[in-house]
Amino acid sequence: MPDSAKQGQTYGADNLKGLVVGDDSNSVLIGRDILKNDGTAVDAAIAMGFALSVSMPSQASLAGGGSCMIYREDRPNDKEVKNSFMEAVDFQNAPDGTPQFMRGLSFLHAQYSNKPWASLVAPAEKLARFGFTPSRNYQNDLKTASPEIQAYFQKNNADGFMINRNLADFLAELRKKPDIFIAGEGGEFFKREMQKYQGNYPNYLNSKPNFYPAPREKVGEHNAGVFQGQKLSAAMQQLLLDSTARPTNLVGTPTGTFTVDKEKLGDIMAKNTGNGTGFVAIDSFGYAVACNFNMGKKWGNGIVASNLGFMMPAKHNGELPNATIVQNPSAKVFRAGFANSAYNAHLVRCYAGLRSKDLTQSCTVAQGTNLSGVTAEAY
Repeated sequence: MPDSAKQGQTYGADNLKGLVVGDDSNSVLIGRDILKNDGTAVDAAIAMGFALSVSMPSQASLAGGGSCMIYREDRPNDKEVKNSFMEAVDFQNAPDGTPQFMRGLSFLHAQYSNKPWASLVAPAEKLARFGFTPSRNYQNDLKTASPEIQAYFQKNNADGFMINRNLADFLAELRKKPDIFIAGEGGEFFKREMQKYQGNYPNYLNSKPNFYPAPREKVGEHNAGVFQGQKLSAAMQQLLLDSTARPTNLVGTPTGTFTVDKEKLGDIMAKNTGNGTGFVAIDSFGYAVACNFNMGKKWGNGIVASNLGFMMPAKHNGELPNATIVQNPSAKVFRAGFANSAYNAHLVRCYAGLRSKDLTQSCTVAQGTNLSGVTAEAY
């Protein structure tokens, strides 16, 4: 399987072990590498979340928040997994801006992952310590930042690589254990540090993600998992309906490329508030994950927590998460995953589901083409 996946390219059963698509090339490559090392889509999502706090600090922060839709297929031959599930984990910032990012990723790890915590934090630490080439999206965001923000995040540039030593040191501590900065003395330390940067969060130590079985909304013969209070727009329903149609109803051969109406993707994007960064990850273990991370708005409240290396969040504006997964309720298999962001709409479709033995059709990627800087990787 080639490392670089292209929009509309098809991946068949014999070579698909996993696929990730998102806004930022650095985090997507990390997600691919997690899949290569027998990680699940959830493992990839955790590692990508931490990586985005380094390589996309305009939209993701360790003091920010996010939301993920988690899906697991039925595994008839797996005694440990007898029923599929669709679960929502909402860890967006509280209305007062209380950070939930670390708490949310810690919850994902405890609930779904068997990988060592350190192995999922370390790639982000490496990015921060040794530098990375900024993606086109991040470069464009930097142009809109204040002079103070630009100076901070560019001060340690070396030969085109962006380095953030303060964030690397913080991640090195975070790598030691999942709750080091969300409970006990470490939690108190983080709370005090936030106060230095106008972040007064009295409920920080008692906050927790909102976790629940995802409500379902009908999309043709399929079910789309939604977050509480979320309602799919008519354009979104039609987009998902098109994406879950049988391959013979799409442009191309039954196992050919995946084509959707680009105007529908554009309509979805037009309704986006320009907030956050998103991705979709799938694997042959049967997991599919669609996530969005944000700080209330681009660059958060505009204040850099300079001792720690990340942006402070804005107060949450009440915007609902913008990610969904579509399941066929009869066959109990994955059909499509969608995540929106400030940059693009990401859509992954697998007509035959994710079961490695049954994956006889193709998995394909569709993205809005009016925006640039989007990366997909398969393994």
